[in-house]
Amino acid sequence: MNQSQSALRWIVNVICFVLVSLLVLTGVINWILPGGHQAAGTVLPVVRHLLKQVHQLAAVFFLAALLVHLWQHWAYIGAQLKRTRKNP
Repeated sequence: MNQSQSALRWIVNVICFVLVSLLVLTGVINWILPGGHQAAGTVLPVVRHLLKQVHQLAAVFFLAALLVHLWQHWAYIGAQLKRTRKNP
């Protein structure tokens, strides 16, 4: 593996980490915020809606980054699966 491949893998890993962190953060905040009639008359319903949209968008981007990550490591995954099949 050359330096450019290594740098690309590092970038994809960092992107995955940032997106998972964003997913956790938006999920926890949205879970903690009061909803429904408890938040009526405040800005909280707008914040919850925004956080939900950010959460969903981050999830889509994370899945895309995860697919890129798996594609980058597919040779290793295949080698480990072959090794596991030979030595159960």
